[in-house]
Amino acid sequence: MRTATQLHGLAIVRATDGQLIGRIQDVFFDARSGQITGFLIEQTGVSGERFLAAGLVQTVGTDAAMLKGEAVPEETGMAPTPSQGVSAHSLAGRPVLNESGNVVGKVTEVLVDGETMTISALLLSTGLLDRVLHGDPQVPFAHVAAVGNDAIVLNKESAAQSEKIVPPHEA
Repeated sequence: MRTATQLHGLAIVRATDGQLIGRIQDVFFDARSGQITGFLIEQTGVSGERFLAAGLVQTVGTDAAMLKGEAVPEETGMAPTPSQGVSAHSLAGRPVLNESGNVVGKVTEVLVDGETMTISALLLSTGLLDRVLHGDPQVPFAHVAAVGNDAIVLNKESAAQSEKIVPPHEA
């Protein structure tokens, strides 16, 4: 498991010839399922960012993401399209609300499972005292009901437990 920030700058190498294609800049995912839809990359030798669909990636390893075959990243416009999904980096600082409308924390990081190509959890900041005493808690992505432009809302099961969100040492 790695954070989206740890994936930033990860090399993308074509498996067929070992050529460096570019480096990951951001991770995009489907807001409902948490499935990674692709990566925003800075392509080697080409100006501007490009979108690399997740289906073109063979695997995300420790030192590189391996690209299938002769796949070529798509050129992107200035802003990502809804079909590309939600940017993991855009979630930083976004409040997380329980069903009662109470803020349970703010997103500090997104955990990415490179094997299943999904978002596994959101790391939250709940304040300095909580951080010192318990560390940053995490919310499994399965507990997310909605990812909005202004806030993330937890589902009923998670909202009932939001008084005690999972500390990192218990996850």
